[in-house]
Amino acid sequence: MELVEKVTDLGINLKFVDMGSGLGIPYKKDEGQAPTPHDMPNAILPVFNERTKAIGISPKLILEPGVL
Repeated sequence: MELVEKVTDLGINLKFVDMGSGLGIPYKKDEGQAPTPHDMPNAILPVFNERTKAIGISPKLILEPGVL
């Protein structure tokens, strides 16, 4: 969201923000359980909504949790 704010400050009108990159994968048994596709929007949406409102923009949010 810091990058979104910097780009907006430069006068660039963002039509969308793509939060791709996929979900984390636990490679070791002690790393716990991988997040689910439902965890991603639950973690991102509150911050995205708060920050875009504060910045005064309303771009579309695109999430790409990856393939399970």
